[in-house]
Amino acid sequence: MSESEIVFDEKVITSKEDKKWQKQFKKFKNAFIGTDQFASKCTIENPWILDFYNENGSFKATANGQVLVIKNNALGYQINYLLNSFSKNSSFTSYSGFSGFVELEPESNSQFKKWLHNRSIAYNGSLRHFVKSVMNDQLIENGYEAYHLKPKPGEKNVELHSDADKHVTRQSFFERDKIAFKNIVRVFYHNELSNGRSQSSTLQLKKPIKVHPNGEIKDPFSMIIQGHMGYEAFANFLPMEYEPNK
Repeated sequence: MSESEIVFDEKVITSKEDKKWQKQFKKFKNAFIGTDQFASKCTIENPWILDFYNENGSFKATANGQVLVIKNNALGYQINYLLNSFSKNSSFTSYSGFSGFVELEPESNSQFKKWLHNRSIAYNGSLRHFVKSVMNDQLIENGYEAYHLKPKPGEKNVELHSDADKHVTRQSFFERDKIAFKNIVRVFYHNELSNGRSQSSTLQLKKPIKVHPNGEIKDPFSMIIQGHMGYEAFANFLPMEYEPNK
């Protein structure tokens, strides 16, 4: 029988472990990268370095001390990320690590302009933008409305009170060089809508946090972020040196 007469049916054999890992990877990617329009243009170039496991009711991931390489074709960056920890449960997602941003080479001038436009979208309405706006006393100019809320004893849900003395100011938000507000801050961002409404977020401190001059907080684990700001994941992250007006 000649070689040309031997025909094999092409089959892809996938083990149960492979299927389980693919499902876990999708869960990780949705939580870590996100699910918005920018996330759809992000790829993890070396996903095989990741391992997943469950511990104390939380879904966890490790990169085994290796660097994740992420290409963000929406913002024009390659991010080399050393993942220290990743944990997700029914209420919160948290992760920490060290990132290095490298600008991608645009294929055209129009692509570069698109990247600049998308970076502006990612920045505006972000926690960093909000904190910087409080620092500069520019909340209203930058499209924000923010209030201090104090729940009544025994109440889980906090009603919004629009009393003038409850408005967030630099003095009520910061104490010297740290974010040190009490209770809860509710933030509305009016310059970008979600389902026809202004974006809404709530912030709550576990302890005072130091802040970089650009508005980036130094200890993200010390703040509970819920609502729109809490949904924004890695696909919207920008390098520390990013300046919106340049």
